[in-house]
Order: sequence, then structure tokens, then C-alpha cells
Amino acid sequence: MPYSQGDIVLVKFPFSDLESAKVRPAIVVSGKQMQKTRDVILAALTTNIRNDHFSFVIQPRSLSHSLRNSEVRCNKLFTCDKGIIQKAISKLDKPSVKILLKKIRDNFEEE
Repeated sequence: MPYSQGDIVLVKFPFSDLESAKVRPAIVVSGKQMQKTRDVILAALTTNIRNDHFSFVIQPRSLSHSLRNSEVRCNKLFTCDKGIIQKAISKLDKPSVKILLKKIRDNFEEE
């Protein structure tokens, strides 16, 4: 299934021992070029609201389907094979995706 930027998906995350895993939410941050590959770039979501420099708090009104109060951890990016994504559960609207991507890019800027 193709996933697009802003999709909120469920992914099976392995624990550090690689023996077990837990299903966790993440948001697709990769663009159209990545859709031509088997991989997707994701950012982790959490319900543990920190509201720090690396946080992007998701506003419920910006989602296609409501979720628990969540934030994107803009410093927790990872690449995974699309095959381990279980399903899409919501979608972030385009204006919010633009703000999120800017926040992620800011993490790569030198100060």
C-alpha cells in the first residue's frame, strides 16, 4: 500500500534486544520520491507530551481521524520498509505537515 506524507501509521518497533516488538504510531515525513522505493521515512509519535524543542504537538482539528493527545518527536526519525507498516490510522492536514517539516529541518541547521 502506498503511504504519503502526513499519514499516521502503526509500525511494529523492535525492542533493543531485537527479540520482541511493540506496535507504535509514527508519521510519514518522506515525500513523493521515496514512494518509488520500498522504504519510507517516519517520525515517532508519543502521548508523553514534553512540549520541548524537539516536539510538534498535534492539534486534534488537524487530523482526519481523532487520536489521543500526541506529539511528533522531531528528533526521532527512522527509515523502514513499507512492509512492516500495519496500517494508516489518520492523516495530518497539509498546513500542519508544512509546519512539522520545517521543525524537522530546523534540527539540521547549525546555530
